[in-house]
Amino acid sequence: MNILPNKSDVILNRFMKLHPKLIDLSLDRVHELLKKLGNPHHHLPPVVHIAGTNGKGSTLAYIENIMCNAGYQVARYTSPHLKWFHERISFNGTPISEQDLCNILEQCEGANANNPITYFEITTVAAFLAFTNSNADILLLETGLGGRLDATNVVDRPALSILSSISLDHMQFLGNSVEKIAGEKAGIIKENVPVLAHPRHKGAENVIISQSELKNAPLHLYGRDWVISDDNHHIAFLNKNMGEGGNIPLPKPKMLGAHQIDNASLAVMACHILKDCFSKITDMAIENGIKSTSWPGRLQNLNNSKIGTELKGWDIWIDGGHNEAAGKILSHQLDDWKKADNLPVTLIFAMLTTKDSSAFLRPLCNKIERAIAVSIPGE
Repeated sequence: MNILPNKSDVILNRFMKLHPKLIDLSLDRVHELLKKLGNPHHHLPPVVHIAGTNGKGSTLAYIENIMCNAGYQVARYTSPHLKWFHERISFNGTPISEQDLCNILEQCEGANANNPITYFEITTVAAFLAFTNSNADILLLETGLGGRLDATNVVDRPALSILSSISLDHMQFLGNSVEKIAGEKAGIIKENVPVLAHPRHKGAENVIISQSELKNAPLHLYGRDWVISDDNHHIAFLNKNMGEGGNIPLPKPKMLGAHQIDNASLAVMACHILKDCFSKITDMAIENGIKSTSWPGRLQNLNNSKIGTELKGWDIWIDGGHNEAAGKILSHQLDDWKKADNLPVTLIFAMLTTKDSSAFLRPLCNKIERAIAVSIPGE
């Protein structure tokens, strides 16, 4: 998608100036704007809502690919974008058009009438407007920050809630322990709505169990209800609630890292739960979806890009990790690469001042030969 700076950029820049002077996480501004626009969040296709610290986007990408392979029309809302805002609002993997984006942004701007509102809040409302006018069979909805007070959490009754890996991040907003952060993420759990969770932290798991019981929400928990194993060539998925019929051999994801096998397992279990309403989901659709999924900026190889062709002889990778858990994932991947070719590693690194750069870098310290710090303007 080749988009030059255009009208939507101008509108989005105006949204930046509407930010409240004080950060107060609440849903009041979102509800007020939605009401002015006719409550578009009440007219969405069935919603799969996902929160977590890491793995949200990759998990949604797997589900999207599986659903598309099954023949469904899939809408998706993710953040942040990699290159263009349009990526956040997509249909069957295709970003929203410039004209359609401008139309919904202008509707939101007019209805908001210059009242204070955060960039994420007003753009989330814009996404809801876009999805009410689509022919999508399902909407995959990713939280931005947290869950309980996230702008996406105005959806009253999703078809499924998913909680991916939970670890320390955004502590200034969500709390200084994994348990407190899990409490905020678990805020997306709704009364009687099934929950799927693979938090990878015992304390977070206990919080999710407690919140699910409180909301009478059927919980599907990794280890208890499903598992996945890896034999270096294939992965084996087992839904324990289905007996032998839930044992599915699958190809390895093409996205690198052991964490992607976990993300893929979340997606597969999600599709097993959704089968009751989406009967076209087959084992073949799941297999094809898993093996064809990619997600830019997640351990992405750039050897065939412009920079890769100019730097011949280098193996170039890019990753958007920015917290301690992401640093550990990269460290494990470096171990695998070192075993394979033992080449020296150069790290080019930049991070926002709101992130804990030390926690991210610590697992990498003994794995790299050279580090180059790059400043971000304004940070």
